[in-house]
Amino acid sequence: MNYSDIIQALENATAFDLYRLSRAIDNMINDPIRLLEAKACLRVGDTIEYFEPTENRLIPAKLIKIRQTKAEVTNIKDGKDWIIPLYMINVQKTDIEIQQTKRGTLTKNELQVGDTVGFVNKQGKELHGEIIRLNPKSVTIHSIPKFLMLD
Repeated sequence: MNYSDIIQALENATAFDLYRLSRAIDNMINDPIRLLEAKACLRVGDTIEYFEPTENRLIPAKLIKIRQTKAEVTNIKDGKDWIIPLYMINVQKTDIEIQQTKRGTLTKNELQVGDTVGFVNKQGKELHGEIIRLNPKSVTIHSIPKFLMLD
């Protein structure tokens, strides 16, 4: 599924249109048949990836336990255990990248925690750094210091 095409098709949708679609999608997500299909592809001990919406990226994890509608996983990077809904697991290894066709500014859909970004601030100074948090209207970056060589 090409998420970029879907986002582009929804570009002119009203807030009501998007709300109505989100309710329909919620119903589809929780469909017992879809959950059974996801469960059939999973085995305890598998290395999986799940989508973390606050970071807008896939997180590698080890599958510990499969429940009726959720899974217990261990984040491979930090070792923390989480209980996540089955629908968050990228069972089919789908490409999750969303790329807007408009150039100039990036949207939140295109950014992920861990991405390196660069920009020119209001004072005209060029800055760059790594995204450490996605906020509702902005991102928080850890600025990478630029070392100057003075003669």
